[in-house]
Amino acid sequence: IRIRGATSLLGSNEALIVVDGLQRGDLGALNPTDIESIEVLKGPSATAIYGSEGANGVILITTKKGRSTTPEVNFVSSYTYATMKTDAYKMMDAATFARYANLKELANNLDRDPVPIYTEEQITAFGRTRGTDWLKEIFRAGSGFNNTLSISGRGEKMNYLFSGGYLDQNGTALNSGNKRYTLQTNLGFDLLKWLNIQVTYLGVRSDQQNNLRGGQGDKLMNPMYNALIYPAVYPVYDENGDYTGVRNERGAPFWSFNPVAT
Repeated sequence: IRIRGATSLLGSNEALIVVDGLQRGDLGALNPTDIESIEVLKGPSATAIYGSEGANGVILITTKKGRSTTPEVNFVSSYTYATMKTDAYKMMDAATFARYANLKELANNLDRDPVPIYTEEQITAFGRTRGTDWLKEIFRAGSGFNNTLSISGRGEKMNYLFSGGYLDQNGTALNSGNKRYTLQTNLGFDLLKWLNIQVTYLGVRSDQQNNLRGGQGDKLMNPMYNALIYPAVYPVYDENGDYTGVRNERGAPFWSFNPVAT
């Protein structure tokens, strides 16, 4: 999160997150329905309170507390749906790839009579089916729901809030998703006229699977990268029901893997 832009070349430019007075809180662990308010500080107002820690700005988050003298029960549920625009990339269909593979074979063997990699019958068949659209094979419609149940209230000397949340999301890429369980507890005790104690507990368990990651070093295991270079002439499965593999003599890039398999 950037509040004041990039102020350092080597150091962190991230804003300081403060959740219920605790510095370096984790926004990703919070259930949005448990948030009471968000405030942004920058400049002297941030550094005056938090010193150099607030040089990049501060985000103050306050979670909900018990307000009503009678117990309140709240249930919030939401559902999301997402799709991937797979036609954003204009890829070669199988017939076009086969023709260019034959031209490459011819150019690489001008000193002899080359044998085309793909016959005209194969190219005609590719023209009817257009081959495999690998982007469509690795993406799907994603959906998810988020449920939160909370109980809160206030007595003469204390206030309380107990909140539990469950998030379940299926990613738009095959075999990707996120499950998160949260438990938020806020307790306040008025021990004396001048002494109040606040107790906050946040428990989080998150199970994430993101298979589209991959930097320069491990891009070969990224399905998106492979979907952009894996030829459309290959089906997802071979005649034995196994994932197909690139055969370099077929004019395909040697270092690529079946996107669905990865």
